[in-house]
Amino acid sequence: MSSFESAFTAALSGTVSNTIVYPLDVAKAQIQTSGSASTFPPAAKQLQQDQKKANDDESILQCLIRIYKKEGFKGLYEGYGLSMGSGIIQTFSYWLIYTLIRKKYYKIVCQRHLKNEIKTGKTKSTLKYQVLLSAWEELLLNITSASLSNFVTTPITIVSTSQKTAPSKSLKDHVLKIYNKNKSVLDFYKGLKISLLLTCNPAITYTVFKKIQHLIIKSYSHASVADSAKHDYSIDDTSVRLSPRINFMCGMISKIVATLVTFPLILAKVNLQNPNAETPYNNIFDVLINFYKKFGIKGWYRGLMIQLLKNVLNQGVNSMVKGELGKLVLGLRKTLNHAKC
Repeated sequence: MSSFESAFTAALSGTVSNTIVYPLDVAKAQIQTSGSASTFPPAAKQLQQDQKKANDDESILQCLIRIYKKEGFKGLYEGYGLSMGSGIIQTFSYWLIYTLIRKKYYKIVCQRHLKNEIKTGKTKSTLKYQVLLSAWEELLLNITSASLSNFVTTPITIVSTSQKTAPSKSLKDHVLKIYNKNKSVLDFYKGLKISLLLTCNPAITYTVFKKIQHLIIKSYSHASVADSAKHDYSIDDTSVRLSPRINFMCGMISKIVATLVTFPLILAKVNLQNPNAETPYNNIFDVLINFYKKFGIKGWYRGLMIQLLKNVLNQGVNSMVKGELGKLVLGLRKTLNHAKC
């Protein structure tokens, strides 16, 4: 697929998966920020007190039931529009940047390999389709892409977090509240440093995802040269070569690995970007030290189960839908090409 097609299918599949798990995202935000007090007026303060009930003893289901009883179905999708907008922009920009960068880098790698083959007297016309990037190369490409997309989406994430943790206010009120704290637009980029640090999460996810898929594809086809030559690894849409069930499982496994490795940073990011805290945190260490004092070492993994449930399910559905959309796009392109002939 082209860079645009890959970005489009990723954004669409991300919207589908995020819509399914969004109530879990709302509950996660409340659980992970339940230690902070609100600076909103009485009605919002009462809501914040309700959120404090989302402590270590409250299960995911209990949290969802509490939100539903308090606000109804609407409460489970509080801030949905802005959050989806942010997700679409971030996913589209991430995949567009990633595929463009990967194509350029892949071309350089292929040229280098080809020169080495010529020097040793080995020339293969299918060489450019046979080069697979290493895990470290994939990781760096993913980190670069995620970092660039974060500059666009961090302000939207800040406002979206505010909506989820204090949903009684309008979008305008949330924006003004964030700005009026210090009269600076820099407040909309609070937590950007940790967001950049957390680019390792999607980077690990997609790197592990691709490596698992390559192992499965290799075990299926034993990767003959002729078969490999038919596939363009410059974008490497491995999902279109596997079944929905396999893509779903690959997505889940890769996200479990990434979440377990980066969870304390995820917790710190959510709390740094929560504008409703009475005493805002200053940095990553401030958050981690505070949670350690309150809850011990387990405080660094506060909300881990709901994070795993939400992210693992999200990534599984996302990977499955993206693979099927990719197959649909390639099928339509093939049909159009036949029609032209």
